[in-house]
Amino acid sequence: MSTNDAQKRAVSKYDNKRGAKGLYLKLYADTDNDIIDRLDSVESKQAYIKSLIRKDMEKNQ
Repeated sequence: MSTNDAQKRAVSKYDNKRGAKGLYLKLYADTDNDIIDRLDSVESKQAYIKSLIRKDMEKNQ
């Protein structure tokens, strides 16, 4: 099922209102395959990355 234009506009408006920021991460299959495999194994990449960052922040406070 593809997202129609109205849905895309609604999501964009919601994200902008909440102050969402998108990040891009480039991984290479030849050097980062272990990271790619790990991210592919978790249910939610976003939640996993956020939890790792928050644990690191707690550790370094």
